[in-house]
Amino acid sequence: MLVSLFVASMAYTAHAQGSVDLDEIRRLTQDTNSRYFYDTLVNEFVTDPNNIELTKGKSIYYGKLFSRYYKVYEFSDDESVFHEHIDKQHFWQAIELGERILCEDPINLDILVNMFQCYIIVGLQQQARVTKRKLDVLYNCILFSGTGETRETAYRVISVGDEYAMIGMLGHNGLSRQTVVTGNSIIDSWTIRDEKTGAKKDLHFEVIVNEEAMSKLDR
Repeated sequence: MLVSLFVASMAYTAHAQGSVDLDEIRRLTQDTNSRYFYDTLVNEFVTDPNNIELTKGKSIYYGKLFSRYYKVYEFSDDESVFHEHIDKQHFWQAIELGERILCEDPINLDILVNMFQCYIIVGLQQQARVTKRKLDVLYNCILFSGTGETRETAYRVISVGDEYAMIGMLGHNGLSRQTVVTGNSIIDSWTIRDEKTGAKKDLHFEVIVNEEAMSKLDR
């Protein structure tokens, strides 16, 4: 699995787990006078991700829910083609398409993970280093959101695709999943296998949904 390249290079910065205040993130990222205004944060993430601390990282990742980049059903036709290129080991074609996708959606965890690995495979080391730093930002803020050990302490993500990306980044293989819908989120409880030890365990994610964006689709 390509994600194993990421696991081998991962240097996780440990944090105490904490809460994610979505109301505060929404307020700050939509305030044009705030240093956490979303367009400002995205520009920093794209151009200079090296000094983005945890508070900004949380605003970048979870603030996407309230931004023009958020789509309720995230997976696009371009992303399907992107993954076809990877499956066929057409890494240069995947890179070309992936860079176009990231221009439209810079906070796309799944595409970033796969682009990092494509850059490593074809030898684009500088691009790999920049992408790895972006992944560090997103990875660490998701880990901050919980422990993943129970439904009550589930990792909080903003799409189902991010669950799959995180499972791979953590060095696991997903074996089965049970889903429970709760209010404006979905709880996915996985049985996973650790790639190194082969041990099985449970891992839980909460997929947060922007209900306002969802309701517009139903009109």
